[in-house]
Amino acid sequence: MHVNIAPGTPVRGSLRRWAAAVLGVVAVLCLLLMGARPAAAAVPGRTVVSNSTGLDSNNKGVSVSCPSGLVVVGAGADVSMAGRPYVVLDQLIPDQNSVSVYAYEYPDKPTNLIWGLRVWAACADPPSAGPMTTAWAKQGGSSPVNRVVTATCPAGKVVYGTGWQIEGARGQVMVDHVIPTKTTVSVSAYEIDGGITSGYSGNWSLKAIARCGADPGGRQIVTANTPATSDNKLGLVDCPSGKVPLGGGFEVHGLRDRILVNNLIITNLNVQTAAYELIDVSPGTWYIETYAVCVTP
Repeated sequence: MHVNIAPGTPVRGSLRRWAAAVLGVVAVLCLLLMGARPAAAAVPGRTVVSNSTGLDSNNKGVSVSCPSGLVVVGAGADVSMAGRPYVVLDQLIPDQNSVSVYAYEYPDKPTNLIWGLRVWAACADPPSAGPMTTAWAKQGGSSPVNRVVTATCPAGKVVYGTGWQIEGARGQVMVDHVIPTKTTVSVSAYEIDGGITSGYSGNWSLKAIARCGADPGGRQIVTANTPATSDNKLGLVDCPSGKVPLGGGFEVHGLRDRILVNNLIITNLNVQTAAYELIDVSPGTWYIETYAVCVTP
């Protein structure tokens, strides 16, 4: 018996369906692997460094530099020890690679109590989207009781950190607010006790400073208030979970020409402030609002 067997014919439709299925599985695996990658850091390389003076009762300044290869994104300073309620932070100046600070004792209440000065720099890798810049604005040439100046970042950049500089008053004018927004830093300063007495009679100037960079995405500003009392106060605001502060700020609410703020500390979790009644305001009440500019590290 003869059996004729026809030549085999490829099943082209089945092969095409099999290839499509394989490609689909590969695509799903790629998506899963991409989703498993950790989120990219908005501000990579962030670290905080500090430097301190010795302890005595003299006016003093100090600076700190970022580690090699990093740039300044934010700045802070604080006064310590028993003499701190009488010491005015005259300037906090962030630059490209360093931060400097200077402080004076209030001349009308000189103290023999010792105090120290510490400066903080929040540092990070240079942004890949373009260089960091320092924006500033300045007013001067007269002697008003209060002066408010606003520094604005260049187009396309947002505020990372803050700073200020008072020139001419040497401890007789103090900053009462440093407020960061998305693209500006507003700084206000009062002649001490200027709302009641004549204040400081000499000319003085105020400079507002903003450290600016490309928007890192996910950036947000958070604030927290202390209770309203007539006591000295410590302020603190935490960044949301998973975020860290680059810079900070503060605002005194009530009796601004008598309340001294001389702590603006940047940590890995929060921003801390401290304020003192330099001139007795009892029975008046006041509070301090603390600001933090927060990002994903």
